[in-house]
Amino acid sequence: MSRAQVALRTATVLAVVLLALAAGYSALEMEEERRAAQEHYERTMAEVEQVNARLQQTERRLQRLTSSLEAVELEARYQLRMIKPGETLVLVRPEDE
Repeated sequence: MSRAQVALRTATVLAVVLLALAAGYSALEMEEERRAAQEHYERTMAEVEQVNARLQQTERRLQRLTSSLEAVELEARYQLRMIKPGETLVLVRPEDE
């Protein structure tokens, strides 16, 4: 085998090894990206579930307020601290304040 053939064979082997290493590195990068995307998806889905839960709670509250004057009165009493004429409002503070 001539020196040129040995050099060509060595260069070919090195090229194949480098391609294999590059492919392996690329596969590792792709796996990292896949894991990051999966984690992002899971965080986003958890946020969506929380938002959906708040939305359902708000929808139930809206339904109560639009279907019942008593619910509106209770909401006004609680949120706005409104009272009827002749009533006395008593606020109680927790002991730790």
